[in-house]
Amino acid sequence: MMSFLRKLYYTFRYLFSFLPFQTKSFTLVCFYVGILCLTLQFFIFLILLYTLDGGVISSSAILSKKCSVDIQEDFKTLSSLSFDLGFNLILLDKEIIKEETNQNTSKKLIYCTLCKPILMAVDNAFLLDLRKQLLSKLIDHGFVPVTFYNSHPLQRIPELNHIETVIFVQRTATFQIIIFHPREDNTWWFGDIHSDTSYEVKLASLNLTLQEIDLMKTEGAVEKFEMVPTSLSEESSMIQPKDVSTVLSDIKNSKFIECNLTRATLFHDKFGSDKSPEAIRFRHKVWKMLSRVKTILDSLGIVFWLSSGTALGYFRECDIIAHSKDVDIGIWASSYSDRIITEMHDHGFHLKISLGFPNDSLELSFIDQSGIKLDIFFFYKEDNNHYWNGGTQVKSGKKFKYTFPKFTLCWTIFKDLRVRVPCEMEAYIRANYGPNWFTPVKTWDWKTSPANVLPNGVWKQEQLADAIKLFV
Repeated sequence: MMSFLRKLYYTFRYLFSFLPFQTKSFTLVCFYVGILCLTLQFFIFLILLYTLDGGVISSSAILSKKCSVDIQEDFKTLSSLSFDLGFNLILLDKEIIKEETNQNTSKKLIYCTLCKPILMAVDNAFLLDLRKQLLSKLIDHGFVPVTFYNSHPLQRIPELNHIETVIFVQRTATFQIIIFHPREDNTWWFGDIHSDTSYEVKLASLNLTLQEIDLMKTEGAVEKFEMVPTSLSEESSMIQPKDVSTVLSDIKNSKFIECNLTRATLFHDKFGSDKSPEAIRFRHKVWKMLSRVKTILDSLGIVFWLSSGTALGYFRECDIIAHSKDVDIGIWASSYSDRIITEMHDHGFHLKISLGFPNDSLELSFIDQSGIKLDIFFFYKEDNNHYWNGGTQVKSGKKFKYTFPKFTLCWTIFKDLRVRVPCEMEAYIRANYGPNWFTPVKTWDWKTSPANVLPNGVWKQEQLADAIKLFV
């Protein structure tokens, strides 16, 4: 290639030498103007492509899709079919909702099919036995429906095996209709597209790639939300979230992992399960406390997750460890607010111990009327790859540090509650409890037993009064 360009250059230079001076000048001007115009056209093309494809340049989209098609009739037909069958389609597509909310949606709905499939959902509680009728009617009206199944889930939950998770519907445009399955704690669960063993073949039949799918690259869970009618057209019976921004944010952060019942069964088969009246009462008290704490922190908009012994019980046994005697949760230190203490107090929690400061080793311990202790550990960023939380020995003022590999947060269902846990759960547990985490240990010293504990200095004398606070 380089030799060809070099030959072309010398040929041009040779021919150029025969031209008169004025002609040379004019030719050079034309040449440079031409180069400038081509460069501008190239950048304009990139900008337009970037805008059309939602900020991501997709070569497959350029080659395989048309742009700006009228899909008003598709919307009207889908809306009419769902209405006739007795359920509503939920519009979740952020671009269309954004336009509709800003009252920029025209009567003739135009949507660029260079973009991703139009996102919708349906509540399975209303769909139930209507699937066959829906698919039949879709085909009768010229749509091509392709159904995906939860045929190979990450965790085999009997009621969630081989169920429908999404229906892609294609006519003029492509619609991704997610099937929301009701779960505990006012939750909708949806599946992972990878759990269908034929997902690649099915996507290819729709002329789609995985990169063009906005949602369902993992399992997800969202809190059920209030809905209102859309105003896409006078005939539309579709609905959409009332609080659009909150719901779209929840959907974006909806990644879900299921507790591993296979692992829990292995644990209980090997070590048994404490079914004593005392253990049953303790687990019930912990559930009540966790439910109340969730309500309080959710109302404050504070993200928390199961930590320490409570996280171990979830991961190892899908249950509460009866001999743990307390509840442990984690909160980002950057989320600390004095309102946590105020709201906890107003809901019957008494602050027993406050250790550290918001910017260093903060830990709060509460107790409620049941006598169960709640430990809140505040987590700090160590570096780009680690987080840590602190501990303080009251009698000596010694500080301790517990380091964890960087983690993200996922939703799960634990004891019928939708709560967060680290997505990288095994790494989190191994960091804290070491390689033998599967074996129960009833004697535990928080200063020496954790695999990730290190000394972290001592509080200065002038800090002690504020760093260690005990309450009657």
